[in-house]
Amino acid sequence: MLHSSGLPRTLWAEAARHAVWVLNRTSTKSLDGKTPLEAATGKKPDLQDLREWGDKVWVRLEKGNKLGGRVREGQWIGVSEKKKGFRIYWPDA
Repeated sequence: MLHSSGLPRTLWAEAARHAVWVLNRTSTKSLDGKTPLEAATGKKPDLQDLREWGDKVWVRLEKGNKLGGRVREGQWIGVSEKKKGFRIYWPDA
């Protein structure tokens, strides 16, 4: 994932974190076709908003104007565990 996205190697932990997140939401034969998340919580995972790791995304800015930028470009690196939202890598930050 890290190599194909072109993101810096310093994000290897983020790539591993996302890989584990996806594996926990993927069915497995040892759980009779259930996902580990489903076995633990009883709920099927919702992967509707799942994107490819490292995809370019455009995030809307609250302080945009007509002539200035209203969006900022970043790269998607996962789902936030603490808040309802996504984790974004800002290459220029």
